Amino acid sequence: MERGKGGGGYAAWRSARIGIQLLFLAGALALLYLGQSRFLVGLSPLLGLLQALAAGFGLVLVSGAVVLAVTLVAGRWFCGWVCPVGTLQQCFGWLGERVASRGERAREISKRLGWKYLVLAGTLVPVVFGVSWAGWLDPLAVLTRGVEALDGLLGIDRREDWVPSGMLVADGLLLLLLVAASARWTRLWCRHICPLGAGLGAAALASRVRILRDPDSCTRCNECLRVCQHGCIDGKQWFSAECNYCLNCLVACPTRALTLATGAHGGALVDRLPMRSRRSFLASALAGGALGAAMVRRTVEVRGFPPDLIRPPGAVPEEHFLRRCHRCGACMRECPFDVIRPVLAEGGLAATFTPKLDFSVSYCRLNCDRCGQACPSGAIQPFSLDVRKPDTKAPLRVGLAYIDVSRCLPWAYDKGCVTCNEFCPTSPKAVKLVPVPGSDLNGPRVDPVQCIGCGACEFVCPLPLPAIIVTSANESRHPDNHVTLRGSEGGVYGP
Repeated sequence: MERGKGGGGYAAWRSARIGIQLLFLAGALALLYLGQSRFLVGLSPLLGLLQALAAGFGLVLVSGAVVLAVTLVAGRWFCGWVCPVGTLQQCFGWLGERVASRGERAREISKRLGWKYLVLAGTLVPVVFGVSWAGWLDPLAVLTRGVEALDGLLGIDRREDWVPSGMLVADGLLLLLLVAASARWTRLWCRHICPLGAGLGAAALASRVRILRDPDSCTRCNECLRVCQHGCIDGKQWFSAECNYCLNCLVACPTRALTLATGAHGGALVDRLPMRSRRSFLASALAGGALGAAMVRRTVEVRGFPPDLIRPPGAVPEEHFLRRCHRCGACMRECPFDVIRPVLAEGGLAATFTPKLDFSVSYCRLNCDRCGQACPSGAIQPFSLDVRKPDTKAPLRVGLAYIDVSRCLPWAYDKGCVTCNEFCPTSPKAVKLVPVPGSDLNGPRVDPVQCIGCGACEFVCPLPLPAIIVTSANESRHPDNHVTLRGSEGGVYGP
């Protein structure tokens, strides 16, 4: 075939790739705003693997498995054609190139390409010790949490009294930082940090789809280096695990020395991960495992049943919850009342970024089951609205309210207040009114049989520091934490 300037038919394929990227980005945002976050998170094979490990290989995410299967056969197409976070970075990189020149890139493959494989090892090994923290850095989970945080901060589709939390602000800043940094360093997150990209890169080694170079036609002009998104090529060699098939090099090559094909590769293609040594990978895995073990041990020592850690209804027991939860934020995203917030330190280090109910900003409605429907990992099980009623055989409780009579207005200050009783949504009411000794007033008292821990009483208490608060006592998922319901069978959800 005659060779000349231009990329041949690859230019049309590159245009198709750009269109597909934008289509998937629009689709991802549509899923987030249409209440289907779990399908977006489900695309991650990394989170699917963690779910399988945590649940005994019984709940593998099908969509993530499909992505992994395609990668094994056709290579790392997901990162370059599908991933919405990668597309956002590429868009900002394109803008950055037009605002200011980045100068000539280094004429060698970056030694930092191997960092993300260390991150991958450090996130997978702790699963053995009961900690699943890969969702902290999984790009689809980062996007879900980041959009939720930015929506709240910008007042998009949120209540007027929406209150930000420190962890939500951190999520929003993380998303902004990773896309803004791409204006200076192309796909910085993808190249050096992303554990999902590292996992797909390792899987891509099995693929026989290659970009091959004809040494007789190559003039060593380094045009391929200048346009490579992932920095995996320096004109002399490139790593197949890092190529995301953006096709830029094929279009830019002036002599058509590069082709996309299957089969054996030439000497320039390197079929191994861009790791400087196996020792660093092993050290990262051991460090991640040691840290995971330390986190679990410290969490167990400190936690017990922390009174302020109120999990969403349907949550499995804590030991299994920490293994299953992806920290993806899908439940937070789908909660229409914004009561689900990320944990900072209430449940120990291992629980960071996992969901909790924050009754300072809202309360859990008895006619809502969105969190159970949204969870893609099984950490929050789907439940029927019937089990939210206290008069059922085994009501789904998330906690128990109690009253601090040293601060409650009728009890402590002889001032009338029945707000908690009025707003209690259960029938019959869990917050009852009883005579206050030595006064003509009635004061609130909690009936532990009727209380399911919805938090309405705490939310509406007029005091700056509520006199009635909900603790984790009597939660259905932990029968050992039933301090007032001895003999109860507990919840209907097991590990």
